[in-house]
Amino acid sequence: MISIVSRWGKSVWGLFFHQRNCIFQLFYVSLLTLSYSVLFYEAWNTMNWFDRLLAIVLASFCTGLFLRVSFVDPGVITRENVNLMKKYPEQEALYPRGRVCRTCKTIKIPRSKHCSVCDHCVARFDHQYVYRHLSFIYHCLVAVNSILYQFFHVYLVWVNTCIAEHNYNAFFFFLVANICGSGHLVYLLCSVFLEKMTHILTNAEDESREMLVQVLTDIISSPENARMAFVASLAIAAWFFVSLLLGCQMGRIVRNCTANEHFKRQHLHKEHANDDIPTTKRPIAMDMAWGGVGLIDADQDRTLSADEIEYNPYNKGLVHNIHDAFDITRKDKTS
Repeated sequence: MISIVSRWGKSVWGLFFHQRNCIFQLFYVSLLTLSYSVLFYEAWNTMNWFDRLLAIVLASFCTGLFLRVSFVDPGVITRENVNLMKKYPEQEALYPRGRVCRTCKTIKIPRSKHCSVCDHCVARFDHQYVYRHLSFIYHCLVAVNSILYQFFHVYLVWVNTCIAEHNYNAFFFFLVANICGSGHLVYLLCSVFLEKMTHILTNAEDESREMLVQVLTDIISSPENARMAFVASLAIAAWFFVSLLLGCQMGRIVRNCTANEHFKRQHLHKEHANDDIPTTKRPIAMDMAWGGVGLIDADQDRTLSADEIEYNPYNKGLVHNIHDAFDITRKDKTS
């Protein structure tokens, strides 16, 4: 019986996190629809024209950017466009020369990665799905950075795609739109609730204390206020966590370092750059953790220093880093 339940649980887990599906996309759209439906039915009549217009604009931005992130080509590399996609200098520690993807049969260019779920290589790969990282959930108990990391990848399952060269800009502004939209929702719903409370208190100055408590209890427990409180709670949680994610992204943009590179460096430091332990030989299959690869004339006995691991040839100043992250003024985009 236990084995049957275990197999069933693994099947469900695989369906949600190991395969591409639209379940979480539909869930996000449902939450967005629910939130703005409650706003429309409970607060629309009390809102001024500016708040109405802003709510429509923010909802439209959230929906539009969500669709763009989910369905635009993230930067798939093929044998036909691999040379056009190769625009970054080498970084031998993170992207050894001469490696070829066993699945796509293309050379692995700097900053690319093979996504085992999407089943293709993508350029300037930033991050992928949640399932690769949930096995490390225990790190959440010992470091705030790990908590942010885990939630960061949980959040990515909503868009059901890789975040890479051609959709990173949309993903960044998708986070911004969600922060603004959730903050605006909280403001509007709290304003409506406080207005109701103020109105009751103003008209109940002559009422007895018991009567006033009963009236306030009825207001708080009413179905419409319960709906507003539920949506406001969701919006507050979304605002808090997505703000943390946006802060992480802004820090990486300033350094021109992708999430993939950040965690690869952590792995390499653990393997090679511990000053208390002699540097070991680089494992031949190390890059298997980041996608199926093969070796062509690779240096199997290469040792790495901390400086080699931390070397970042892509950090060329704030303006350049912003242009690179947001895919601005590139002449070599491919369809």
